[in-house]
Amino acid sequence: MIISESHLSQHHIFRLKNTELNEIYAVMSIRSTVISLINIFIPIYLYTITYSIRTIVFFWLVMFAVEMLLEYPAMRLIAHFGPKHSIAFSLPFLVLYFWGLWTYPVYHWPIWLIAILGAITMAFFWQAYHYDFSKCKEKKRATKQISTMYIIIAFLTAAGPLVGGIIAQRFGLNLLFGVVTGLILITIFPLFVQREPHVRHKPQIRKIFNKSILRQIVAYGGTGVELSTTMVFWPLFLFFVVGTYEKVGFVVAASLAVTVIVTYLIGQIADKRSKKYFINVGALLTAALDALRIFVFSVMTASIVNVLRGVTHSLYESPFTAEYYLHADEQSRIEYMFLMEIGVDFFRVIFFGFLFFLTFYLTGPQVLVWALLIGAAFTFLITLMPAAKNDKNAIN
Repeated sequence: MIISESHLSQHHIFRLKNTELNEIYAVMSIRSTVISLINIFIPIYLYTITYSIRTIVFFWLVMFAVEMLLEYPAMRLIAHFGPKHSIAFSLPFLVLYFWGLWTYPVYHWPIWLIAILGAITMAFFWQAYHYDFSKCKEKKRATKQISTMYIIIAFLTAAGPLVGGIIAQRFGLNLLFGVVTGLILITIFPLFVQREPHVRHKPQIRKIFNKSILRQIVAYGGTGVELSTTMVFWPLFLFFVVGTYEKVGFVVAASLAVTVIVTYLIGQIADKRSKKYFINVGALLTAALDALRIFVFSVMTASIVNVLRGVTHSLYESPFTAEYYLHADEQSRIEYMFLMEIGVDFFRVIFFGFLFFLTFYLTGPQVLVWALLIGAAFTFLITLMPAAKNDKNAIN
């Protein structure tokens, strides 16, 4: 999985700007914006209907374990039919995933079944998305292009948690689930009428696997754990501190202005200087702030930490993504995406597996604290991402 959902919309707006108009990219931009309304509230929702941190940890453990098993079929689907077909295949399962969460209080579905639906949509979506994105960027301006699209879409995706929090607090999360499910359902149909040339590629994984890629997998695994911590445990921690969906949404959206400014500045200079420098500095500072999150005790302190983290996270996110796609240019793209995705799944399975073990010995709040601290430690791994050979400013 890529660093954040906001990359998704940035990519599709970029394609609209740089190629002929294509419905699929506008539709997928809407998808990302819609998901931003509810993503951070899912762990809180699961807690309010199950009252168990163990259940929440188990939910994501199953999801990432199944996703890891599905990465190979996802690669084969892209190789035979192309990325758009894989994305189209994933969307009905995304609808079922949200519908399962929405109707859980009524039908009491097995929680592992809903997790499997989420795993299917992630496995078949993210590999295809990475494959498509990595082909469309320009090597010499990769960071600037990614950063520019961040700025264009930031106001839509960053406002999502705030709007979603207001709806959830004032009208109930069931209404929010209904809105999100309906809007995503609308995005499915245009994908099935799009045509694309078949890739027709026979994957040869052993051909590209080496020590250099192993280092990249470890670095990418660090981003996966960092994102999981931020999307699962940080909202729960905030909910215990501030107590309402609306306040959680406000805190998450509070860093928008600073993030946009820093992302713009990084996009202007990172392609002319060493991306590795920004990755190292940004990841180290973000890891430190992630550890400090356990000391948050109010809306004010949470907002301050989140704004500062918005600055440090922006320092490394675009340069890291640019290096990731430059590395993909050096390899056979399909196999590279497969190895990176199955690697990040493995790291998240280890992370959630360990936390699941801790739930038998620690209280729920104690598990949250450990999750934030372990997530901060994994963030240091991001600094292991090497510079690509075709990065003219490479400094490893």
